[in-house]
Amino acid sequence: MKQMISAKLKLHTTQQQFQALRRTQLAYRDGLNAVSRYAYKQGKTSSNQKLHQGMYTVLRRDYHLPSQLACSL
Repeated sequence: MKQMISAKLKLHTTQQQFQALRRTQLAYRDGLNAVSRYAYKQGKTSSNQKLHQGMYTVLRRDYHLPSQLACSL
């Protein structure tokens, strides 16, 4: 049987780290919204392959998301 363990952590950041984290959060949110709009225009597709092919480059270029975040959308 698999067991899942979760942890809730509080980040103690400098102001510069906080700003960088916040920019990433906002870019991720904006990327999610862009993928949602794209999926709707494609007939409400939920195909991961179609979404990846259609949006990966856009997410990297326009939203400056690292590849791991772009793939997870």
